[in-house]
Amino acid sequence: MKKNNHKRSSQAFFSACQFILMSQNGKADNTKREEEEKDIEKCNFNAVSQNVKGLREKIKRLTVFEHLKKKGDIIFLQESHSTSEDESKWREECEGEVLFSHGASNARGVMVIFSKKLELKIVRSTLDKDRRYIIVECLIQGTRFLIWNIYAPNNAVEHRTFLSKLKEEIFENYDL
Repeated sequence: MKKNNHKRSSQAFFSACQFILMSQNGKADNTKREEEEKDIEKCNFNAVSQNVKGLREKIKRLTVFEHLKKKGDIIFLQESHSTSEDESKWREECEGEVLFSHGASNARGVMVIFSKKLELKIVRSTLDKDRRYIIVECLIQGTRFLIWNIYAPNNAVEHRTFLSKLKEEIFENYDL
């Protein structure tokens, strides 16, 4: 019997790939970007990731938000099961900058929560139509980052297709 390891590899992939420092890519003439790039060692923050398997229940949601705020300055949540109707209420409960890629009330959805303590400027963000990822280009403590939060499909074929499309999105639309 063949064992299905796609769920584990999906989780490992998003954990390893959510966070990347954008390089200057050898562009010495890009002075504005160079001014935005500061020493990475001056950046001091923690990131945490959690598949929450739904946040529809208020007690669970508040408990998750409170617990993860203590552990990280940037929080990546998968399977939030959020909808656009939830957004303003959940934003208040999170306290900080929150980006949503809503799924359905019983499936998918990802969120990125930035602590209000972070020096943050969001340059731009991208959401996929299937509500499985958020890509964020931002300045954190003056240093440019490209971060993403994904919830990849478990089916092997869908998983490969999803990752190929994600890679294409990043390399075609972001200066790495």
